[in-house]
Amino acid sequence: MYELDVGDPMRGTWVSKGGKNQNLQVIRGIAILLVLVVHVRALLLPGDALYWDKLLTWVHPPVGVDLFFVLSGYLMGRIFLARADAQWPLLETSIFYRRRFSRLIPAAFFWAVVTFVLGLTLAGRAGFLDQRDAFWKFFTSLTFLRNFEQASAPDILGYYWSLSVEAQFYILLPLAWFGLRRWFWPFVIGLLALSVVWRFGGDVAWLFRYDGLLVGLLVWKITSVTDWRRFTAPVLPQRRWMAVAVLWFAAIAMAALPQALPDFSGLAYLALSLIGGYLVLMGLALPDGSLGVTRWDRGAVAWMGEISYSVYLVHIPFFMVANLALSRYRIDPGIAGYLGVILVMLAISYLSYRFIEPLMADSTRKAIQQATQLEGRSSAP
Repeated sequence: MYELDVGDPMRGTWVSKGGKNQNLQVIRGIAILLVLVVHVRALLLPGDALYWDKLLTWVHPPVGVDLFFVLSGYLMGRIFLARADAQWPLLETSIFYRRRFSRLIPAAFFWAVVTFVLGLTLAGRAGFLDQRDAFWKFFTSLTFLRNFEQASAPDILGYYWSLSVEAQFYILLPLAWFGLRRWFWPFVIGLLALSVVWRFGGDVAWLFRYDGLLVGLLVWKITSVTDWRRFTAPVLPQRRWMAVAVLWFAAIAMAALPQALPDFSGLAYLALSLIGGYLVLMGLALPDGSLGVTRWDRGAVAWMGEISYSVYLVHIPFFMVANLALSRYRIDPGIAGYLGVILVMLAISYLSYRFIEPLMADSTRKAIQQATQLEGRSSAP
């Protein structure tokens, strides 16, 4: 079922024959679960759900997003940097942008519109939109500038801040690569060190964090070296049970670290990005399918990772509207009812993953094929 892909720029990472590394999907699934754990309490459950509060005394909200950033940084290295010095660099850059934004835009725009309509319809209620600046917040969400707006005015569209950080990084990465060339990697390391200082800037700096993305780039750099699996082997678990134990222990450590070190938040956030980088490196080095005790638990978490983008876009407006409805009609659904609400959210997310996310896939594929053919003809003798 799995094979070692030695022809890939990753130089020997394990991938499934379907083309996706299931270990990375499991890590992505853990990232979205960390996000959901916090937002279920903050947005869905009633204020007297003390049993959940006890759990969340040590879980810090943003760690799931930071793990997503590490994964995205690695993929940016694999998708763009591995090919940036190809025969046609401008073509490769164009393909990079087409692929990334065709992946982001359909679901991001669709759910921004849905969330905007919900927020405007329910304007004036806590956490929704203010009619005076609703259209401006909608605009900054659609244009991936929401992290600037979110710093001063969080609301139902506020979760677009993380998409904005990623989109901005997509734009800056090729510029930095072609502008700096041999100074690119010293620049990445220097920027990573600077991000530690930047993190001490409080809530505003929290919305402009690139440390996870930079760590992901460094993970790709490690995996681009010949025989990287051999020299990383001493620091990686060699047995399945050890890998699973390390994975879940690291997830718990990432969740607890910022709370455990509140006075050293810059260092704590760098530490959790480095932990995330270690997990990604472990997932790449070990045979695919190693991060699970059985195929059932591995499959369930990997499935969450597969639909995680849509889950991220759907869950906040869905939870907020569900909470408002339950509060308005004074309904206490109990634990089973809340689980039902979560399952409905997952079902909607799956439909979004199946039918909305791929809307631009065919047109993007054809455009890339045409551009490649034209470039090939123009360079022919």
